[in-house]
Amino acid sequence: MKLATYRLGANTNIGIVDSAGARVFDLAGAASRAGQPGPFGSMLELIDADDAGLEAARELLAARAGEADLWRPLSEIALLAPVPQPRQMRDGMSYATHIRQSGRGAAALLASREGG
Repeated sequence: MKLATYRLGANTNIGIVDSAGARVFDLAGAASRAGQPGPFGSMLELIDADDAGLEAARELLAARAGEADLWRPLSEIALLAPVPQPRQMRDGMSYATHIRQSGRGAAALLASREGG
């Protein structure tokens, strides 16, 4: 299952991209229609819901995939970063020690692959 965050007009939504990669299924719209508010307000909500959230997404897709108005062609939406506003970002290369160690680690990995 390919998940996506996208913008349609002024709204940011999350959805499931179909297997052909041509359209996206609106999870929040499907949940609202089913009367089952779920963790579909943002990708972070879905991530926080863990396996239960993914299972709810699968169930909505299975139950409502035939409802054409819940699908949007990719040509009509703007795909965004999957998690547009992550809680935190880390860059291990910003520390001098990490930069020095990355070269040594890569050399050690290469040596172990070559049997050395």
